[in-house]
Amino acid sequence: MKLANYADVPWRFFANPRQGRIEFKTMLSGTDGDPNNYALVISRTEADFASPRHRHNFDQIRMSLENATNIGPKLNIAPGDIGYFPEGGHYGPQNQAEVGSSSLGLVIQFGGASGSGYMSMDQMERGALELAKQGTFEGGVYRAAPESAAKRRNRDGYEAIWSHVNGRDLQYPKPRYAAPVFVHPPAYDGIELAGQPGVRLRHLASFTERHIVLQTVELAAGAVWRHPGNDAPTLLFALSGGGRLSSGESWAPWSAIELAAHEALSITADAESAWFVLTLPALARA
Repeated sequence: MKLANYADVPWRFFANPRQGRIEFKTMLSGTDGDPNNYALVISRTEADFASPRHRHNFDQIRMSLENATNIGPKLNIAPGDIGYFPEGGHYGPQNQAEVGSSSLGLVIQFGGASGSGYMSMDQMERGALELAKQGTFEGGVYRAAPESAAKRRNRDGYEAIWSHVNGRDLQYPKPRYAAPVFVHPPAYDGIELAGQPGVRLRHLASFTERHIVLQTVELAAGAVWRHPGNDAPTLLFALSGGGRLSSGESWAPWSAIELAAHEALSITADAESAWFVLTLPALARA
């Protein structure tokens, strides 16, 4: 098990291919080169952030924590809502100025069902800084200098970085969904878990043949949630409340936990609490 508490993780700015300011608390991350690699971060997106319409070769979950997050023209993720962005699918252009304020959000990026993996934020930053010596990033697009050896002068900034880091062109997976999927958790009924009084589960969605599962779990004050473990790694994010883990450690709002496959955990709530739960795709290690 890994545990990260919000207050213990510093804010960090990463050199990135987009326009405007965005900072991150990297709460949890996986292993570079592993198809199960992931990053769970809290992002602070300033009002000047913008990005062109683009796509990724990984899956992404977004949840707004404070203020709405813009992800396309007249398309915002409201606080508490969740967006699933499938690998290979386009979205954007993003323009946080449309909201008129900065936003704070949970972002989880992870290798999707295709097995294409996930390039870490550290790898992205190193690649961005190296490419900046051979060209410029403008409005989310990388423009290679005329004297460089680049075959394509203009391309999506992330795509250019990925290709530079990996030494080959990025091949996008065929999208399994035509567009991002948005979920409004309050519209779902919570079902009390058998033998666990005061613990209610809302099953929000399951995606792809690799069984990516989104859930929320609500605990009454004093309740104990016994998580039995899943067949794949699982990420937990505390939306509210506080309490203790079976390991003896304490948790608070916006704490994050990684459970390995088949790893069990008990969570005690000292106050009324809620968690977001993401079961990652079951992928064989490289």
